[in-house]
Amino acid sequence: RVRLAEIAEVVGRYDEAEELCDLTIEWYSGQGEKRRALSLRRMRQRLRGLLGQPARQMLEACLALDDEAKELGDDAERIGILTIISQTYQRLGERQSAERIAWECVRLSEKVGQPTLLADSLNRLAITLESDQPDQATEIYRRALDIYMSAGDARGEARCRNNLGIRYSLGGKWDLARRELSTAITLARATGTPDLWGVAAVNLGVVGLKCGEYDRARELFGEALALFAGVKNSERQLYALYNLAHLDRERGEYESAAELYDAAASLAQRVGQSDVEIGAGAGAGLSLLHQGRIDAARVALAGAEERVRTRADWFQGRELIEALAVRLAAHDGRTEDAIRFFDTARTLADANDIYTAAWLTAECAEVLYDFDPEHIRTAVERFAQPVADQGYTQLMKRYDELLARA
Repeated sequence: RVRLAEIAEVVGRYDEAEELCDLTIEWYSGQGEKRRALSLRRMRQRLRGLLGQPARQMLEACLALDDEAKELGDDAERIGILTIISQTYQRLGERQSAERIAWECVRLSEKVGQPTLLADSLNRLAITLESDQPDQATEIYRRALDIYMSAGDARGEARCRNNLGIRYSLGGKWDLARRELSTAITLARATGTPDLWGVAAVNLGVVGLKCGEYDRARELFGEALALFAGVKNSERQLYALYNLAHLDRERGEYESAAELYDAAASLAQRVGQSDVEIGAGAGAGLSLLHQGRIDAARVALAGAEERVRTRADWFQGRELIEALAVRLAAHDGRTEDAIRFFDTARTLADANDIYTAAWLTAECAEVLYDFDPEHIRTAVERFAQPVADQGYTQLMKRYDELLARA
C-alpha cells in the first residue's frame, strides 16, 4: 500500500494516494509502529496540500507532526515535515519563517547524511533566498543539482532544473532559462510526473510572456492548466491561471484579464497563497482602470494596500499594486504623490528584478511623462538599454514610444 501510494502521488492521482495512506496509517497504528504511521501521516498531509487544503490548516497539522517527530527522535522524518512547513510559511507570505525553517532542514540533512534529503533541503532553501540573495540561491541550486544527478534522481533533477530556469529568467538569461526548463519538461515527461511537467511548462510560458512570444505562452499555460486539472492540484492551477491573466493584460484584453484575476484571487484565498491573492486583486484593479472603471479600481487598490500595509518586502505581484497606486494618483491629479509613489516603487523593484522594474517604469511613465518630462525621461532612459539587451520585445516597443515623446 505504501508503494502504491507513492506511485499514485508521482503520477498525480492524489485522491487515490490519500486513500491508500488512510488505510496504511490505520494498519500501522494498530501494530503500534509509530514511526511508520508518522511517515504516512506526513505524506498524507503533503497530499492534502496538493489537493488545496488551506495553508493555515496545513501549518497547524505539520507543526503537530513535527512535535511527534521530535519526541521519537526521528531527524530524517523531521526533514520532510519541516520542508512542508517552510513551503507553507512561504505560501502565507511569511518569508523569514520559511527561510529559518529551510536552514534547519539543511542542518538536519547534513547530520542525517542522506544525499537526496540534503538535495531536497538545499532546493527548498534556495527558493526562500531567491528574492533577497539571488546569487547565493543559484549556487545552492547548482549544488543540489549535482547531488540529484549523482544519485540518479531524475524527478529531483527536474525540480531543480525548473527552479534554475526560473532563476535564470529573472536575470534575463533567456537561453539558459529555456534550456533548463525544456530539460525539466523532458525529464518530467519521461518519469511520468504531470505536476512537474506542468510547473516547468508554466515557467517556460513566463519566458515567452516576457519575451513577447504570446501565442507560445498561451499554449504552454493552457497545457499546464490541463495537466494540473488532471491531477486536481489547486495551487498549481492557480499559478497557470494567474499567468494567463498577466498574458491577457499585456495583450490589452482587459476585460478577460480582470475576470481571470478575480478567479485567481478567489482560488488563492481558498488555498492560502497570500502573495498571489494580493497581486491578483491589484491586477484586476489595473485591468479595471484600463477599462475606465475608476471606482472599482479604487476598491481593488484599497484592498491590496490593506494587505501589504505591514509588509516591507518585495514579492512578485507587488509591482501591480504600485502601478495601480501611481496611475490612480495621476488620474486624480495628485501628481506629486504619483511621482513619489513611482520613485519609491521603482527603487524597490530595481533591487529585485530588472524586468519587473522596467515594466513598472513603462506602466507608470505613460501617465506621468507630461507632468515631469525630464525626470520621467531619465527613468525611462535608465532601463531602455537593459530592456533592449535582454530581448524584452513587447516592452521595447513601449520604451521606443516613450522615448519618441517630445
